[in-house]
Amino acid sequence: MKLQIELIHAINNTLIHKGGNIILPAFTVGRTQDLLFLLVDLHRQGKLGPMNIYVDSPMALAATEITLKHMALLDKETTDIMQWLKTHSQHIKIRFIQDVEESMQLNDVKQGAVIISASGMCDAGRIKHHLKYNLSRPDCTILITGFQAAGTLGRRLVDGIKRVKIYGQEISVKADIYIRLVDYRHTLIKLA
Repeated sequence: MKLQIELIHAINNTLIHKGGNIILPAFTVGRTQDLLFLLVDLHRQGKLGPMNIYVDSPMALAATEITLKHMALLDKETTDIMQWLKTHSQHIKIRFIQDVEESMQLNDVKQGAVIISASGMCDAGRIKHHLKYNLSRPDCTILITGFQAAGTLGRRLVDGIKRVKIYGQEISVKADIYIRLVDYRHTLIKLA
């Protein structure tokens, strides 16, 4: 329950009150699909407002397509939420980004985006570009959703570093950083 309260606050505060973006570094298989399920479910419950969700990972699309091909294996709650999304997609838009140009265009989006991107530990892939363009913005929020190994950019963010170097550029960390402890209670805590 604590996860939901803090997650809802983080997202609503960022998208509605501060007018920024949410950046979610996520592992492509499993975690990305869990996040999509959670965001859609919270919106369905009326706890989150309309959202523009961008999943910026070609592999995440492939993993999600495999999941959708095997709907019979999913539990009833998941299938109910997926059916609900089909008839209520006007307020929650999920777009899978495939090509590099589309990914780069996300860096021009200054507000209202929920960007889920690989890699989960922030050390490679498209997430580094999204962090580069959003970490220095106090109106943005970074939600760390999984384990961060020592020495990774994700771990340095979890540990509260104030400046990072991404692609040779020094960036001040001014965005709110929330971390998810790796357990099944889905606890989120906000770093000061």
